[in-house]
Amino acid sequence: MVKYISDRIGVLHMGCLVETGTADEIFANPVHPYTKSLLSAVPLPNPELEKRRRPVAYDCKAEGVDYAAGHEHTVAGTHKVLATDDEFARWTA
Repeated sequence: MVKYISDRIGVLHMGCLVETGTADEIFANPVHPYTKSLLSAVPLPNPELEKRRRPVAYDCKAEGVDYAAGHEHTVAGTHKVLATDDEFARWTA
């Protein structure tokens, strides 16, 4: 629903704004693993595709993500993500 009623989206995790951008930017190119996890949980309207959908799990501790060490990186346009330089390089590779 957020995709259709919002011009801009901010993704929060554990009190941190981890990704921001227009609805099109976020849905077309999610960068942060938490955003990818959220979007993978959206049900698909096609029953055959829905049967094969596999949600992506996200555990910031297991991934070694430290929000305090990150800073805002510009992906494109108004699309920004909170990450360290190494995380950003890995997530956008």
